[in-house]
Amino acid sequence: MSGRKKIISMLILFLALIASVGLAHGGKNEAESLWELGEKAYDAGRYKEALSYYEKSLSKCAGDIECAASNLNGIGAVYEALDNDKKALKYYEEALAAARKINNRDLIATNLFNVGAVYSRTFHQYEKALVLFEESLTIFRELKSKESLAVVLFNAGKAAQVLGRYEKALSYFDQSLKMNREINNLGGVAGNLNLIASAYADLGQLDKPLAYYEEALRINRQLAVPKEIAITLMNIGNLYCDLVQHDKAFSYYEEALDIQKKNDLKNEMAATLNNIGTLYKGLNQYDKALSYYEASLKANRELDRSPDIATNLNNMGDAYASLGKSDKALSAYQESLSLEKQVNRPVKMAIVLNNMGMEQFRLGQYEKALNYLREALKIEKKLNNPHNIAARLNNIGAVYLRQKKYREAEEVFLERRDIEKRITKTRLIHAGLIEVYIATKRYDEALALLKELPPSWRDNRNRRMEYHTQYGLALKGKGLFRESAQELLKAVSIVEEIRRSVGEKSEFFAGGGFISRLTPHRELMAVLSEMALRGEMSDDSFKPYGRDLASSAFYFSEFIKARALLETMAGSARKYDEPEILSEIKNREADILKELSSIEDGWEAAYSKGEAVFKRLSQRKEELNRELNSLISSIRKNFPVYAAINYPRPMPAEDMPLKDNEVLIEFGISNDAVVVFVVRKSGVNKIHKINISGEELTGKVKKF
Repeated sequence: MSGRKKIISMLILFLALIASVGLAHGGKNEAESLWELGEKAYDAGRYKEALSYYEKSLSKCAGDIECAASNLNGIGAVYEALDNDKKALKYYEEALAAARKINNRDLIATNLFNVGAVYSRTFHQYEKALVLFEESLTIFRELKSKESLAVVLFNAGKAAQVLGRYEKALSYFDQSLKMNREINNLGGVAGNLNLIASAYADLGQLDKPLAYYEEALRINRQLAVPKEIAITLMNIGNLYCDLVQHDKAFSYYEEALDIQKKNDLKNEMAATLNNIGTLYKGLNQYDKALSYYEASLKANRELDRSPDIATNLNNMGDAYASLGKSDKALSAYQESLSLEKQVNRPVKMAIVLNNMGMEQFRLGQYEKALNYLREALKIEKKLNNPHNIAARLNNIGAVYLRQKKYREAEEVFLERRDIEKRITKTRLIHAGLIEVYIATKRYDEALALLKELPPSWRDNRNRRMEYHTQYGLALKGKGLFRESAQELLKAVSIVEEIRRSVGEKSEFFAGGGFISRLTPHRELMAVLSEMALRGEMSDDSFKPYGRDLASSAFYFSEFIKARALLETMAGSARKYDEPEILSEIKNREADILKELSSIEDGWEAAYSKGEAVFKRLSQRKEELNRELNSLISSIRKNFPVYAAINYPRPMPAEDMPLKDNEVLIEFGISNDAVVVFVVRKSGVNKIHKINISGEELTGKVKKF
């Protein structure tokens, strides 16, 4: 339950202004003629030739300050066109100083804008840029220069948006849009529509952006500009990601990426790769997500784009955190935070602070976690995005829960629930509030809230695992143990499904969100033990794990111990000794595994085709898993060495190599009890339940 909003790079058109003032009031002199030749060369894209003319003209200005200002502006524009913004800034600032000396309003406004554009685009000094843009706006309003006003308003809006001043940004974009419509500048109209949509998304008003994006897309297709078409497609994909409609997001991202590859649009391609990575991360496909993030990071480092590097690093940290790799996660977050502070993006800074807080939370460093999360919440409240405020409150509540400060946790979660009134198009999941109800034994309230918010087909596996775990815990609290066991078994199956899909498994159980990935296993062990103590009979769901409920409980107790060691040992054995099995069994196993792998690779295609296709694929996956489990059971019986190497699992209690006079004592720990298993040669002989939590037991052991 990380509560993290995706970080998405927005790549939007930068517009520039070039001075177009004459140099003399009488007949042309040599300086003006050279300047005009420079203008023609610049307009034709012959920048080095233009630079030569501007420099020659400048040398002949002979004390004419207007002449000098115009040429300095031209030289700055050439360096900007040649991607040398440091030199461009020097000449723009000199041009601005010269224009101020003679109070040439047009040149002053033009160079104020150009200096601001460089500060924004290259040096990420958005506050400074916004001040310059706003002074430029004042002058262009005096001059009634509609075309220039539209450009400056557009860029002032962008700077305000990065600074989290969304209402101001929307005001500027709306004014720019109106002017671009009046002068029939379709490219400007499309650019403003894109940014208005993104500002509404930043405000959490997710019902508004789509209409703006779709109009922008129609215009960009009409103008046939591949770069702008791809940007708008990516933005629509981003919106569908925010709406948790991964099926639609995939198709837009794929179309955007195809256009970017065909047209060698490296900047935009890096952003789309990042966003596809975020989409895979949302589907719990962490290895695939990391591969996209790394490709995007490599491209952004080559392009020297600090803001996008910061975005990549944060997202990689998030993927590492999900895999339980805390050191790598914190390192990536720290580097990202340093960059975000340099480029001064409060929106993104809050997200990185949140993620650092959640990683400290997972490490049990609760006060550190609260410090990061409170800092993030403070920023979010200034920015006033209800989605992000809700996410930060959720995570602060999670820390209080872990500290067993239930009153504080409930207050925070109820504040979060009130924010739901301000959120459109998406639903808030109240897992934290449910956890408070379970912890304070208010099981009916927990069940009522769970019934309000069942997972949909679009929800990822972490969300479904969390839901079934909480449902199982609430049912356990009500004494409905059989129903509880079924819910917890679903959660265990989902955890194992996620685990199978990741490459490096050694730290898997350290990862996850608010609910530990071991919780379903531990609580299922406790519920099955309780059922065994009550003399209840097992059913078919648990037969694969033991001959009776006591044996099944023992299985899940052992299942979570030394798991990584089992798999590592099995992997080493596979390298040196692969036992033979019958060819028809081997072929059937290979066919099932191949089809399961194909299904994992095809999730995005299923999402893009809608709910019916997704459900058919999910149903087929369940059938294959049942078939594989049946095959594995047969292999265990007939080819035990092969099974031990390829499908390592705990030994059932009844198969323990114990002598008649030997007893094995094992224990399992759940949230509220310790279960002791007495195992003899025939299996689990007796179960003892000690009503003490794992935390209390740990405290007693430490004291002892």
